[in-house]
Amino acid sequence: MPLRQCVSGLLTCMLLTLLTGCNSDESDTQSPMPLKSAAEQIKTPVALPKNTDKSPEPLPEPVQQAALPAPVSTVKLVIEATRATDSIDLEALQSGSNLPAPPLQLSVDLVDAPLRAVLRELAHKLDAKVSIADDVPDQPITLQLKAVGVTETVKQILRETNYVLIYKDSPAPVNQDRQTANTPEAEIAEIRVLTKSTGEETADKTPQLKTLEPSDQTAELEEWKKQALTALNPEDRLKALKQFLEHADPAEHNPVLIAALEDKAPEVRKFALNSMSDSTNPLFEPISQTALNDESPELRTAALDVLVSRYGANAIPVLEQALTDPDTEVQQTAKNSLEMAQRIKSQIDAMHHRQPK
Repeated sequence: MPLRQCVSGLLTCMLLTLLTGCNSDESDTQSPMPLKSAAEQIKTPVALPKNTDKSPEPLPEPVQQAALPAPVSTVKLVIEATRATDSIDLEALQSGSNLPAPPLQLSVDLVDAPLRAVLRELAHKLDAKVSIADDVPDQPITLQLKAVGVTETVKQILRETNYVLIYKDSPAPVNQDRQTANTPEAEIAEIRVLTKSTGEETADKTPQLKTLEPSDQTAELEEWKKQALTALNPEDRLKALKQFLEHADPAEHNPVLIAALEDKAPEVRKFALNSMSDSTNPLFEPISQTALNDESPELRTAALDVLVSRYGANAIPVLEQALTDPDTEVQQTAKNSLEMAQRIKSQIDAMHHRQPK
């Protein structure tokens, strides 16, 4: 009995041991993680979700390239007409008080200027008629000339084109290759610009040409005239005076130039004086008054030079008065000009005595 109890007790212990081991393994595999306390949960930082309602920051604006400046037009069209005053025709003084007008010279500054625009300006400067065939290309011209004769200037401008020149008092057209009519005194009355196919046309078989008429600038002329005499700034008056003289008919120049001789600014008076000396009909009295009474010694000196170069011996009375000018340089100019005028008078008198009675 005791033995049976011992065995039974031993078996019971072994069974309990086995049961205890199984429960221990099951507890190890299935036991949940221990919960944290409320305090520990507060201390532990919690990752907040991103705010999806917030609008995203705008992307930077794309860098825009700077706008390229508009191409600057390089077209330039300037044609100036002047008179050569470097010589005096003594023989011409016998027939009248004024010297004949010196030959006309042209100064041009052209940069990519259209041919037809150049011809219109040329027609205005020469007071000549310009005709051109419709199929002649309006090609750009670049040319710079300084104080060149009219015929040579036309030759340079039309060097790529066939043309015919008609001179005043000339009965027939003159081809550009002929030199018989190309004298300094000859004035061009008409320029005919022809195509290659009509280059051999003659006077009795004239091609169909279109006359280039200068544009009407009446309004601009009146405005330039007004500004030349009334603008507040001397530079504006001078600029307007230049524009007026460049585009107005030469017959309208002298009244404006005479008024400009009374301008307050010496530079305006000087320009008016020089422009009057280049005119075909300079006025003796206004120039004489400038030579004797202008407040600027420089202007009085310039007027004396104009008098002796344009009027020769007829300027002697004014030159004699200028000998008493308060400025020594004006006195010296008057003395030199008087000597020149007296030499001219002596030569004229000598030519008169040699003439048969």
